Amino acid sequence: MYTPCGVTADNLGNIWIADTGNNRVLEYKVSASNGDSTLPTNIATVNDGTGTDVDSTNSTNQLSANWMASSDPESGIAKYYYAIGTTLGGLDIAGWTATANGSITSATKSNLTLVVGTTYYFTVKAENSVGLQSGVTNSNGQYVQPGSVATYLISGFLRTSGNVGISDVTVTLTSGTVNTTATTASDGSYTFSSLISANYTVTPTKTGYTFTPASLAFANLSSDQTSQNFIGKPPQTHDYTSFNETVVYPNPLSVKTGHKMSFNNLPANTELNIYTLSGKLVCNLNEAVLGNGVIDWSGKNSDGKTIVPGVYVYVLKALDGQKKTGKVAVIH
Repeated sequence: MYTPCGVTADNLGNIWIADTGNNRVLEYKVSASNGDSTLPTNIATVNDGTGTDVDSTNSTNQLSANWMASSDPESGIAKYYYAIGTTLGGLDIAGWTATANGSITSATKSNLTLVVGTTYYFTVKAENSVGLQSGVTNSNGQYVQPGSVATYLISGFLRTSGNVGISDVTVTLTSGTVNTTATTASDGSYTFSSLISANYTVTPTKTGYTFTPASLAFANLSSDQTSQNFIGKPPQTHDYTSFNETVVYPNPLSVKTGHKMSFNNLPANTELNIYTLSGKLVCNLNEAVLGNGVIDWSGKNSDGKTIVPGVYVYVLKALDGQKKTGKVAVIH
């Protein structure tokens, strides 16, 4: 001290001296023999969380705890100290930190860097007004678990160009190096659900079939993707390149029986037009609907209405320009 000029004592017996030469006030606490000689009681329970004890948290930057109050009948509780570690009594996450006063029995520590899958423990002790401290009490720990993650789905149908579902198609979902597969139902539907935001590619395969598009890509999936459809072309059992082997039956067609007139052994993507004898277009069909070199006609026009009995002209046209014409009859 340098030129002390005043001495006083507080109600706890602590001595305060004005050290004017050093522009400060010094406090000299009373010893245990001069006042409080007992330690504060140990804290009974330390709970993880802000209320009832919790076992886990989703936060990766904040931890909280609360505890039962300690007591000291002689000088009272002045403050609490808490620390946080990855082991019981550990200080590796946060060293000893004092509360503002002895009435505060909770703490929240923010701006932490916590690791998912790790358990963190609070350690708490009380200090009375003469600086004596209780023993330490530990929480039973709180486990940092992954937070809730938004998930999405990708779904759609695989159908022929005639809107017929294609079953038993293997649909592969690729994300990075991970592949997941699904098999289409009888209506050609598929679904991939519970997908997190990532890049995905969906690719269908079935022996003999070709699909358009060949695959669908989704970058940074962030919403449900429905109606992600593919058109499948069935395999050709015969690769017909002309109409030399084309067969039309039954001819005539009896529409009341519910049968269909079948145009067989057609080149791929053959177009069929049926006209009245006066040249009016009745309907237009394509081999791609059924595939396999076949077009079936039900005896109905483009509006889906059964046509009147009579003789009609058909025109078959291949992609390379080849044509075949003939006549068919419709009866009731």
